Amino acid sequence: MLPFLTDASWHPLSGKFGMMPMIAATVVASILAVLVATPVGLALAIVEQFYLGPRAAAMLRRTVEVLSGLPSVVVGLWGLAVLVPLLAQWQPPGTSLIAATIVLALMLVPTIALFASIAFERVDQNVRRAAAAIALGRSALVLEVSMPLAARGIAAGVVLALARAVGETMMVLMVAGNVPGWPTHLFAPVRTLTA
Repeated sequence: MLPFLTDASWHPLSGKFGMMPMIAATVVASILAVLVATPVGLALAIVEQFYLGPRAAAMLRRTVEVLSGLPSVVVGLWGLAVLVPLLAQWQPPGTSLIAATIVLALMLVPTIALFASIAFERVDQNVRRAAAAIALGRSALVLEVSMPLAARGIAAGVVLALARAVGETMMVLMVAGNVPGWPTHLFAPVRTLTA
């Protein structure tokens, strides 16, 4: 086996290059962030496409677009200044896997929401009219008609969000604790592979 996978710890000056804890922290933080961000992003897209009027929907879309362009360092700074102290009051030291998950999820919600919204827009209007003609309710229109037809676009947004979460560096470095240990629990300080 490769030494960087089998070494017990990360101590480069001693010749130990165990990267498995950092790989595990990256995978866990990224998957948890996607699991948190996907329902929120999907809910935003559903509200925009099916429940809001044109003007309110346009305002929500613009807000989500602005949030998607927010630099990750700004979100990391917010996490360090606001989120980490809140978590530290509850479970010291505050910099932890859960902090990294929350700030990553905040970065991923706009990506998932925009992809899902576009996927819902591309559902054929004739299908929506046919669903309305047979008196399907709004929730049935969303869940039974539009969601299956938009599933590929939604999945593309989730995959892109996961790739963004795996590659995120500075923001996660600021709030995760920068300790190359195993992610044994949500409040454990960790270091991701990109750090």
